[in-house]
Amino acid sequence: MVKRAITLGGGGPAAGLHIGVLEALAANDIAFDVWALSCIGAWVGIVYNQYDNKIVRDKDRAEQTYQFFKNGVFRDDESYERFPINTVFGPDWGSTRKALSNFVRDSDNYKDFYWDPYKMMDAFQDSMSLLFDHLPDKDNGRKFKKLDEGDINKWILNQAMAPNPFVRYLTSMMYLSNVTGLSRINYPESQFMKDINFEELKKPEKPVIFHNAWNLDDQKLALFCNRRMMDKAYVGDIGPSTLCACSALPFIEETVEMGRKTYCEGALVDTVNFESLLQEHDDLEEI
Repeated sequence: MVKRAITLGGGGPAAGLHIGVLEALAANDIAFDVWALSCIGAWVGIVYNQYDNKIVRDKDRAEQTYQFFKNGVFRDDESYERFPINTVFGPDWGSTRKALSNFVRDSDNYKDFYWDPYKMMDAFQDSMSLLFDHLPDKDNGRKFKKLDEGDINKWILNQAMAPNPFVRYLTSMMYLSNVTGLSRINYPESQFMKDINFEELKKPEKPVIFHNAWNLDDQKLALFCNRRMMDKAYVGDIGPSTLCACSALPFIEETVEMGRKTYCEGALVDTVNFESLLQEHDDLEEI
């Protein structure tokens, strides 16, 4: 028997490639003792290994994994063209509602909510100046000067929007409230997470599976595994929160807090965990 490992890297669309490759390998009776994963590779690797060995054959795992992502994660092409959001990532409705509620109830946000006659007069004068500057002057032989995009944008921003208290209020709500606009995937009631059998990964007949995440507080890579690891980066066992942490893409998805530490996607730092893979399994014959 050859001791083999497989690494599955990140990048959402790669999920289909991962599944296709796993199907071809399984069809040729190629199995793996170690799985080193990150981001979408972790999702595929964990879903692929979550099925009971006695119920689902190795050659059927890829099809089961494909159906899991097809029906539970990704949208069909026609729907995605007009609604380019997958089925499991969405806004943090609770935090958004709370942030908006706090903003609306804060009296300080209404101090500038009035029509300022001086600003209105300045806006009117600036508008007239802009208009007259572009009118033709036959006496001096000056032709009509067309308003360009820069002139129009400047007028809309400074003469039309800035003096308007309603626009100022909505703009401050956008920029000064605590609404982040990030997607949220890590929450206890997630049906998607409930559909993954993490307990199955702990069975002794399962291969060694580990994935990474980036520890923002300590600025170092963290590893989560279904077995105990000697690697110093090992933090704990694989679970719903760790899986969410490993794919929490900065500025798009919310970070995940575990044990008073904050984590985000580790694939941006180490895509396939080669260093840890070789340190922990120096007897590997194929990767």
